[in-house]
This record gives sequence, structure tokens and C-alpha cells, in this order.
Amino acid sequence: KQIESLAKQIEQLTAQVTVPVVEERTNIDAILAEAAENPFEYHEVANFDEHVKVQYMKMLLAVFEYTSTRLDERYQFAAKIYYTLNIQTDFLLLLQKSKTLSVQDVRNFVTIVQETEITEHFVIDLLMIAGVEQQSITMQYVAKVVAAMAVSEKNFKTYCQLTTAILTVDHDTIYEL
Repeated sequence: KQIESLAKQIEQLTAQVTVPVVEERTNIDAILAEAAENPFEYHEVANFDEHVKVQYMKMLLAVFEYTSTRLDERYQFAAKIYYTLNIQTDFLLLLQKSKTLSVQDVRNFVTIVQETEITEHFVIDLLMIAGVEQQSITMQYVAKVVAAMAVSEKNFKTYCQLTTAILTVDHDTIYEL
């Protein structure tokens, strides 16, 4: 039910939006160019096939439907993940496709995440993008995704602590967790 509710919300929003929403001041080309030059050193999902990586990015980019502030920073983080994963599909196409996710797409993604054991990576990446500046609607979306993935409260708290440590560059907490 939670997955269906999440997917239906995404589908409702996609009916309203047909092209990627990028703030006027956001220079997505510059963000992508910088991310291509400076991707993250490593990401666990980079070890998987193209299908898993594309599904991962589409679900991650779906969070942009639930946020409207500090998009530059959010896009920078997402673009760095995209280039670290070495995905062959165009970033803007994935962003557009993230707006047309169906209930079945969400179900398939939850299955992929569970089978490949990348739940932790996805939730942390999602929290990193959402955590740039927390908005109520964004956090509601994150909560629904986490519930759909059946993440325990204990694990979710750990992911939140780790994300906070990363965002604040608290090396002691990062190593502790």
C-alpha cells in the first residue's frame, strides 16, 4: 500500500510536469560539467549493471519533485553520483523519466534494492539530497520511500546520523558509525 501511495503521488505530479524543472538561475550544464570533472571517488552501486544503476538514479532523482529550494546543491550532489556510477543514459533524460515513474517501477525498484542489498546506499544518498535544506514535503517523501523499503527505525536513525556527519564533515562520527 505504501509503495502504491508513493507511486501514485509521483504519477500525479508527473501529469503536471513534462520537462525537468530547473530554477532559472540553475545552470544545469555547468553543474553537469563540474560533476563530470569531479565525481565521487567510489560508489558501491557502480559495481552493478546498467539497469540497476538507471533504476537507482531515476528513483533518486524523483526527490526533485518534492523540493523547491537550493536546487543547485541538490543537482550537484545527484550529478556527482550519476558520473560516479558511469551511467550511459543522459542525466536530463533520467531526470525526466523520474517524473513518470509508475507503481510497477517503484515495486521493481524496491525488489532490486532488496536483492542487491543497496538499501543503505540509496537511503543515505536520498537523505543527502533531501538534507541540503529540509522541507516538510521532501521529508514526507523520504519517509514514504523508507517505509516502502521496510527500513527499520534503528537503521534509519543510523543512516540519518551518518548523513548528518557527512553533511557537517564530522569525521569522528563518520568513523564511529
